[in-house]
Amino acid sequence: MYFIYNVLQTGHNLHDFNIEAWHNNAVMICAVVGSALRDGETRNFSCPKETFGRFIAIRRNIDTTYTMQLCEVEVYGQESK
Repeated sequence: MYFIYNVLQTGHNLHDFNIEAWHNNAVMICAVVGSALRDGETRNFSCPKETFGRFIAIRRNIDTTYTMQLCEVEVYGQESK
């Protein structure tokens, strides 16, 4: 399990999505994003200090037929003790 403090992503058609941290079927919201990223834009999302988990999920928070196109996602954190 890791404390997650930063998520960096680049992509196309990215708007209205959540970044979630998962651990033992529990979810913690790292970021709620409504504004769009421009094509090729890289944006840094900082998670609340207490965010921890084993997996990261990036999913739409609206009902839409558009698909997200992620070019690169980097997650930074530190191992919890």
